[in-house]
Amino acid sequence: MFKGIIESNLKNISTESETWTFLENKKRGQSYTFTIFNSLNEPIYIAKFFDYLVDLKQEIDIEQLNVFENIDDLLENIDSLDGFGHVSDRIESFVEYILFQQRCFKRYVAVCQLSDLECFPRIIKAINELKFNNSFYGFLIEEYVNGVTLEKNLPFPEGTDKAEKAFDFLQQLGNVVEKLNLNGIVHRDISPDNIMCTKDDYIVIDPGMVKLSDDNPVTKSQMILGKKFYASPEQYFGNAKMATFKSDLYAIGITALEMIIGYNPLKKIFMNEKKTLPHQELLNRFDREIEDDYYDNVDENEFTSRLLLIIKKLLQIEDKLRFDTVDSFIISLNSLKERVA
Repeated sequence: MFKGIIESNLKNISTESETWTFLENKKRGQSYTFTIFNSLNEPIYIAKFFDYLVDLKQEIDIEQLNVFENIDDLLENIDSLDGFGHVSDRIESFVEYILFQQRCFKRYVAVCQLSDLECFPRIIKAINELKFNNSFYGFLIEEYVNGVTLEKNLPFPEGTDKAEKAFDFLQQLGNVVEKLNLNGIVHRDISPDNIMCTKDDYIVIDPGMVKLSDDNPVTKSQMILGKKFYASPEQYFGNAKMATFKSDLYAIGITALEMIIGYNPLKKIFMNEKKTLPHQELLNRFDREIEDDYYDNVDENEFTSRLLLIIKKLLQIEDKLRFDTVDSFIISLNSLKERVA
Protein backbone atom coordinates (compact mmCIF):
# COMPACT_ATOMS: atom_id res chain seq x y z
CA MET A 1 0.00 0.00 0.00
CA PHE A 2 2.77 2.48 0.96
CA LYS A 3 4.76 1.82 -2.20
CA GLY A 4 1.69 2.08 -4.41
CA ILE A 5 0.92 5.54 -3.05
CA ILE A 6 4.53 6.65 -3.53
CA GLU A 7 4.61 5.40 -7.11
CA SER A 8 1.34 7.06 -8.11
CA ASN A 9 2.54 10.40 -6.73
CA LEU A 10 5.93 10.09 -8.40
CA LYS A 11 4.17 9.69 -11.73
CA ASN A 12 2.36 12.95 -11.09
CA ILE A 13 5.52 14.94 -10.35
CA SER A 14 7.95 13.36 -12.82
CA THR A 15 8.15 14.73 -16.36
CA GLU A 16 9.97 11.69 -17.70
CA SER A 17 9.24 7.99 -17.83
CA GLU A 18 11.21 6.54 -14.94
CA THR A 19 11.64 3.24 -13.18
CA TRP A 20 11.68 3.62 -9.41
CA THR A 21 12.81 1.30 -6.68
CA PHE A 22 12.10 1.72 -2.98
CA LEU A 23 13.92 0.84 0.22
CA GLU A 24 11.94 0.93 3.46
CA ASN A 25 13.97 2.55 6.23
CA LYS A 26 13.95 1.85 9.93
CA LYS A 27 10.80 3.28 11.50
CA ARG A 28 11.28 6.48 13.50
CA GLY A 29 8.55 7.74 15.82
CA GLN A 30 5.28 8.03 13.93
CA SER A 31 7.00 8.04 10.53
CA TYR A 32 7.32 5.34 7.92
CA THR A 33 10.06 6.37 5.49
CA PHE A 34 11.26 5.06 2.14
CA THR A 35 14.33 5.95 0.11
CA ILE A 36 13.48 6.29 -3.58
CA PHE A 37 16.06 5.30 -6.22
CA ASN A 38 15.99 6.19 -9.90
CA SER A 39 16.77 3.82 -12.79
CA LEU A 40 20.51 4.38 -12.23
CA ASN A 41 20.07 3.18 -8.63
CA GLU A 42 20.81 6.66 -7.31
CA PRO A 43 18.90 7.79 -4.20
CA ILE A 44 17.01 10.96 -5.09
CA TYR A 45 13.98 11.29 -2.79
CA ILE A 46 12.71 10.33 0.64
CA ALA A 47 9.01 9.54 1.08
CA LYS A 48 7.49 9.89 4.55
CA PHE A 49 4.15 8.78 5.96
CA PHE A 50 3.21 10.36 9.30
CA ASP A 51 0.75 8.11 11.13
CA TYR A 52 -1.52 10.51 13.03
CA LEU A 53 -2.88 7.72 15.26
CA VAL A 54 0.25 5.64 15.86
CA ASP A 55 0.33 6.04 19.66
CA LEU A 56 -3.42 5.56 20.07
CA LYS A 57 -3.86 2.20 18.38
CA GLN A 58 -3.29 0.27 21.59
CA GLU A 59 -6.25 2.04 23.13
CA ILE A 60 -8.81 1.46 20.39
CA ASP A 61 -9.97 -1.26 18.02
CA ILE A 62 -8.66 0.19 14.77
CA GLU A 63 -11.26 -1.73 12.75
CA GLN A 64 -13.75 0.84 14.04
CA LEU A 65 -11.98 3.53 12.02
CA ASN A 66 -13.27 2.12 8.75
CA VAL A 67 -16.55 4.00 9.14
CA PHE A 68 -14.88 7.41 9.22
CA GLU A 69 -14.18 9.16 5.91
CA ASN A 70 -11.64 11.63 7.32
CA ILE A 71 -10.14 12.88 10.57
CA ASP A 72 -12.78 15.59 11.03
CA ASP A 73 -15.43 12.88 10.89
CA LEU A 74 -13.51 10.85 13.47
CA LEU A 75 -13.12 13.80 15.83
CA GLU A 76 -16.79 14.73 15.60
CA ASN A 77 -17.87 11.18 16.47
CA ILE A 78 -15.09 10.09 18.76
CA ASP A 79 -17.48 9.26 21.60
CA SER A 80 -18.91 6.46 19.45
CA LEU A 81 -15.70 4.42 19.73
CA ASP A 82 -15.90 1.40 22.01
CA GLY A 83 -14.48 2.15 25.44
CA PHE A 84 -14.77 5.93 25.16
CA GLY A 85 -18.45 6.57 25.82
CA HIS A 86 -18.62 9.93 27.54
CA VAL A 87 -15.35 9.79 29.46
CA SER A 88 -14.53 13.43 28.80
CA ASP A 89 -10.88 13.34 29.95
CA ARG A 90 -10.00 10.49 27.58
CA ILE A 91 -11.86 12.08 24.71
CA GLU A 92 -10.16 15.41 25.29
CA SER A 93 -6.65 13.90 25.39
CA PHE A 94 -7.40 11.79 22.29
CA VAL A 95 -8.55 14.83 20.33
CA GLU A 96 -5.63 16.94 21.53
CA TYR A 97 -3.17 14.28 20.44
CA ILE A 98 -4.59 13.97 16.92
CA LEU A 99 -4.76 17.72 16.41
CA PHE A 100 -1.19 18.04 17.65
CA GLN A 101 0.05 15.41 15.16
CA GLN A 102 -1.75 17.20 12.32
CA ARG A 103 -0.22 20.54 13.30
CA CYS A 104 3.25 18.99 13.40
CA PHE A 105 2.90 17.67 9.86
CA LYS A 106 1.49 20.91 8.45
CA ARG A 107 4.25 22.93 10.10
CA TYR A 108 6.87 20.55 8.76
CA VAL A 109 5.62 21.22 5.24
CA ALA A 110 5.15 24.97 5.73
CA VAL A 111 8.64 25.50 7.15
CA CYS A 112 10.36 23.43 4.45
CA GLN A 113 8.60 25.46 1.76
CA LEU A 114 9.82 28.85 3.00
CA SER A 115 11.85 30.13 0.05
CA ASP A 116 14.35 32.21 2.02
CA LEU A 117 15.06 29.66 4.76
CA GLU A 118 17.09 26.95 2.99
CA CYS A 119 17.72 25.02 6.21
CA PHE A 120 15.79 21.86 5.39
CA PRO A 121 15.45 19.41 2.50
CA ARG A 122 13.14 20.69 -0.26
CA ILE A 123 9.66 19.16 -0.35
CA ILE A 124 8.53 17.92 -3.76
CA LYS A 125 5.00 16.78 -2.87
CA ALA A 126 2.81 16.91 0.23
CA ILE A 127 -0.68 15.62 1.07
CA ASN A 128 -2.15 16.55 4.43
CA GLU A 129 -4.41 13.53 4.82
CA LEU A 130 -4.61 10.01 3.44
CA LYS A 131 -6.69 7.14 4.79
CA PHE A 132 -5.55 3.53 4.50
CA ASN A 133 -4.56 0.61 6.75
CA ASN A 134 -7.27 1.70 9.22
CA SER A 135 -5.43 4.92 9.98
CA PHE A 136 -4.89 8.47 8.75
CA TYR A 137 -1.57 9.75 7.45
CA GLY A 138 0.21 12.86 6.30
CA PHE A 139 2.39 12.15 3.27
CA LEU A 140 5.33 13.94 1.67
CA ILE A 141 8.19 13.41 -0.74
CA GLU A 142 11.35 15.42 -0.15
CA GLU A 143 14.81 15.63 -1.67
CA TYR A 144 17.31 13.02 -0.56
CA VAL A 145 20.22 14.30 1.55
CA ASN A 146 23.36 12.35 0.78
CA GLY A 147 24.84 11.70 4.20
CA VAL A 148 24.29 9.99 7.54
CA THR A 149 22.88 11.27 10.78
CA LEU A 150 25.26 12.70 13.34
CA GLU A 151 23.93 10.05 15.73
CA LYS A 152 25.57 7.35 13.60
CA ASN A 153 28.93 9.14 13.75
CA LEU A 154 29.01 9.32 17.55
CA PRO A 155 31.14 8.71 19.45
CA PHE A 156 34.01 9.87 17.25
CA PRO A 157 36.94 7.48 16.86
CA GLU A 158 40.27 7.99 18.60
CA GLY A 159 42.48 10.50 16.84
CA THR A 160 39.60 12.83 15.93
CA ASP A 161 40.11 16.51 16.76
CA LYS A 162 36.92 16.60 18.80
CA ALA A 163 37.22 20.23 19.88
CA GLU A 164 37.53 21.36 16.26
CA LYS A 165 34.60 19.13 15.27
CA ALA A 166 32.41 20.57 18.01
CA PHE A 167 33.47 24.13 17.19
CA ASP A 168 32.58 23.70 13.50
CA PHE A 169 29.27 22.14 14.52
CA LEU A 170 28.43 25.07 16.81
CA GLN A 171 29.26 27.57 14.07
CA GLN A 172 27.10 25.85 11.46
CA LEU A 173 24.17 25.18 13.79
CA GLY A 174 24.41 28.71 15.15
CA ASN A 175 23.86 29.98 11.61
CA VAL A 176 20.88 27.62 11.22
CA VAL A 177 19.32 28.82 14.49
CA GLU A 178 19.87 32.42 13.39
CA LYS A 179 18.00 31.79 10.12
CA LEU A 180 15.18 30.10 11.98
CA ASN A 181 14.98 32.92 14.50
CA LEU A 182 14.84 35.57 11.77
CA ASN A 183 11.86 33.69 10.30
CA GLY A 184 10.07 33.42 13.66
CA ILE A 185 10.80 29.70 14.04
CA VAL A 186 12.05 27.60 16.96
CA HIS A 187 12.97 24.03 15.97
CA ARG A 188 12.49 22.45 19.45
CA ASP A 189 13.81 19.05 18.34
CA ILE A 190 17.50 19.50 17.49
CA SER A 191 19.34 16.28 18.29
CA PRO A 192 21.96 14.03 16.63
CA ASP A 193 19.32 11.91 14.88
CA ASN A 194 17.79 15.05 13.35
CA ILE A 195 21.08 16.33 11.92
CA MET A 196 22.47 14.96 8.68
CA CYS A 197 26.23 14.99 8.11
CA THR A 198 27.42 15.44 4.56
CA LYS A 199 31.09 15.80 3.60
CA ASP A 200 31.56 19.24 5.13
CA ASP A 201 28.12 20.35 6.28
CA TYR A 202 25.42 19.69 8.84
CA ILE A 203 21.82 19.78 7.63
CA VAL A 204 18.94 19.90 10.11
CA ILE A 205 15.94 17.71 9.24
CA ASP A 206 12.47 16.86 10.60
CA PRO A 207 11.04 20.24 11.64
CA GLY A 208 7.83 18.63 12.86
CA MET A 209 8.05 20.12 16.34
CA VAL A 210 8.69 23.69 15.25
CA LYS A 211 7.14 26.61 17.04
CA LEU A 212 6.04 29.46 14.79
CA SER A 213 5.86 33.11 15.77
CA ASP A 214 2.06 33.12 15.56
CA ASP A 215 1.69 30.41 18.22
CA ASN A 216 -0.35 31.36 21.27
CA PRO A 217 2.22 31.64 24.08
CA VAL A 218 -0.40 31.52 26.82
CA THR A 219 -1.46 27.90 26.35
CA LYS A 220 0.85 25.57 28.23
CA SER A 221 1.35 22.14 26.73
CA GLN A 222 2.08 19.32 29.17
CA MET A 223 3.90 17.35 26.48
CA ILE A 224 7.68 17.25 26.35
CA LEU A 225 8.48 18.52 22.88
CA GLY A 226 11.81 17.31 21.62
CA LYS A 227 13.83 14.36 22.87
CA LYS A 228 14.24 14.57 26.62
CA PHE A 229 17.99 13.91 26.55
CA TYR A 230 18.43 17.10 24.45
CA ALA A 231 15.41 19.16 25.46
CA SER A 232 15.97 22.44 27.28
CA PRO A 233 14.67 22.71 30.88
CA GLU A 234 11.66 24.76 29.74
CA GLN A 235 10.68 22.08 27.22
CA TYR A 236 11.31 19.19 29.59
CA PHE A 237 9.01 20.66 32.23
CA GLY A 238 6.11 21.03 29.77
CA ASN A 239 6.49 24.68 28.84
CA ALA A 240 7.48 24.27 25.20
CA LYS A 241 5.09 27.06 24.21
CA MET A 242 7.59 29.47 25.77
CA ALA A 243 10.56 28.04 23.86
CA THR A 244 12.75 30.54 22.03
CA PHE A 245 15.99 30.37 20.06
CA LYS A 246 17.65 29.87 23.46
CA SER A 247 15.97 26.48 23.70
CA ASP A 248 17.58 25.46 20.40
CA LEU A 249 20.91 26.78 21.67
CA TYR A 250 20.58 24.50 24.69
CA ALA A 251 20.12 21.49 22.41
CA ILE A 252 23.16 22.29 20.29
CA GLY A 253 25.17 22.84 23.49
CA ILE A 254 24.33 19.34 24.76
CA THR A 255 25.13 17.89 21.33
CA ALA A 256 28.49 19.68 21.11
CA LEU A 257 29.41 18.43 24.58
CA GLU A 258 28.49 14.88 23.58
CA MET A 259 30.67 15.20 20.48
CA ILE A 260 33.66 15.86 22.73
CA ILE A 261 33.18 13.69 25.82
CA GLY A 262 31.61 10.76 23.95
CA TYR A 263 28.34 10.53 25.88
CA ASN A 264 25.30 12.65 26.65
CA PRO A 265 25.53 13.67 30.33
CA LEU A 266 21.77 14.34 30.54
CA LYS A 267 21.05 10.85 29.29
CA LYS A 268 23.44 9.42 31.88
CA ILE A 269 21.62 11.27 34.66
CA PHE A 270 18.19 10.26 33.34
CA MET A 271 19.01 6.60 32.80
CA ASN A 272 21.20 5.81 35.79
CA GLU A 273 20.02 8.10 38.55
CA LYS A 274 16.56 9.42 37.63
CA LYS A 275 17.13 12.81 39.24
CA THR A 276 14.05 15.04 39.47
CA LEU A 277 16.09 18.07 38.30
CA PRO A 278 18.42 16.54 35.70
CA HIS A 279 19.47 19.83 34.10
CA GLN A 280 20.51 21.24 37.47
CA GLU A 281 22.37 18.03 38.27
CA LEU A 282 24.28 18.42 35.01
CA LEU A 283 25.43 21.89 36.03
CA ASN A 284 26.33 20.63 39.50
CA ARG A 285 28.72 18.16 37.88
CA PHE A 286 30.02 20.44 35.16
CA ASP A 287 33.10 21.76 36.96
CA ARG A 288 33.97 18.31 38.28
CA GLU A 289 33.48 15.06 36.38
CA ILE A 290 32.20 16.59 33.12
CA GLU A 291 35.19 18.95 32.92
CA ASP A 292 37.51 16.02 33.71
CA ASP A 293 35.93 13.97 30.91
CA TYR A 294 36.23 16.97 28.59
CA TYR A 295 39.97 17.32 29.11
CA ASP A 296 40.44 13.57 28.83
CA ASN A 297 39.35 14.02 25.21
CA VAL A 298 41.02 17.30 24.22
CA ASP A 299 44.27 19.07 25.02
CA GLU A 300 43.96 21.80 27.62
CA ASN A 301 44.76 25.14 26.02
CA GLU A 302 43.22 28.56 25.50
CA PHE A 303 40.99 27.39 22.65
CA THR A 304 39.53 24.36 24.43
CA SER A 305 39.15 26.22 27.74
CA ARG A 306 37.19 29.06 26.14
CA LEU A 307 35.15 26.60 24.11
CA LEU A 308 34.14 24.82 27.31
CA LEU A 309 32.96 28.12 28.79
CA ILE A 310 30.80 28.78 25.71
CA ILE A 311 29.23 25.33 25.97
CA LYS A 312 28.58 25.82 29.68
CA LYS A 313 26.82 29.12 28.95
CA LEU A 314 24.55 27.34 26.47
CA LEU A 315 23.51 24.90 29.19
CA GLN A 316 22.31 27.32 31.84
CA ILE A 317 18.97 26.50 33.47
CA GLU A 318 17.53 30.00 33.15
CA ASP A 319 17.40 31.01 29.52
CA LYS A 320 18.30 34.60 30.42
CA LEU A 321 21.74 33.29 31.43
CA ARG A 322 22.31 31.83 27.98
CA PHE A 323 23.25 34.15 25.12
CA ASP A 324 21.04 37.22 24.70
CA THR A 325 20.90 36.84 20.92
CA VAL A 326 21.96 34.27 18.37
CA ASP A 327 24.28 36.90 16.94
CA SER A 328 26.09 37.29 20.28
CA PHE A 329 26.63 33.53 20.36
CA ILE A 330 28.07 33.54 16.82
CA ILE A 331 30.28 36.54 17.65
CA SER A 332 31.69 34.71 20.69
CA LEU A 333 32.62 31.75 18.47
CA ASN A 334 34.21 33.99 15.85
CA SER A 335 36.21 35.91 18.45
CA LEU A 336 37.43 32.62 19.93
CA LYS A 337 38.74 31.49 16.55
CA GLU A 338 40.37 34.84 15.84
CA ARG A 339 42.02 35.01 19.25
CA VAL A 340 43.74 31.66 18.97
CA ALA A 341 44.50 31.83 15.23
